[in-house]
Amino acid sequence: MTTSERKKLFHQSIAEMKDFILRIAATHEQDPDLRKDLVQDIALAVWQALPGFRGDANVKTFVGRVAINRCLAHASQHARVPKKEILSQDLATSAPCPETSIQVKLTTERLHQAVAQLPTSLREPTVLMLEGYKTGEIAEIMGLSPGATSVRLNRARPLLAQLMEKKDVP
Repeated sequence: MTTSERKKLFHQSIAEMKDFILRIAATHEQDPDLRKDLVQDIALAVWQALPGFRGDANVKTFVGRVAINRCLAHASQHARVPKKEILSQDLATSAPCPETSIQVKLTTERLHQAVAQLPTSLREPTVLMLEGYKTGEIAEIMGLSPGATSVRLNRARPLLAQLMEKKDVP
């Protein structure tokens, strides 16, 4: 078979059997991108096999056999490769990473231990502030004026900072 005869037979076969080749590829590959690659591999395999085509069988039978052989080789090749899956957007989380979570937990424990070491007069308003109460609310709960509550909280801050820096507070 001459090169021009080969080209003509190839183009004619591929054009006529495009859907046939696509169906064969679809039965062996579910991923659309890999299926496109497989169809191209089949076309290449047909081109490479055409010099061996003797005309004993129908061209469709010949192309079908080449396509199936290429699909089986493709399936065998991809069976050894782990399957890839697209990760769902549902997997994304706004939760902090485990390292950050542990760091926050350790810092919180250190803070609670440091607060426990404060004098009672400073500890009580500090605990309420850490619970989210505002100065006016703390004053009302403790029966103090807002000014006195602010003074106690301002005195507690530097003491807490010192206690948090100490190495003996875990």
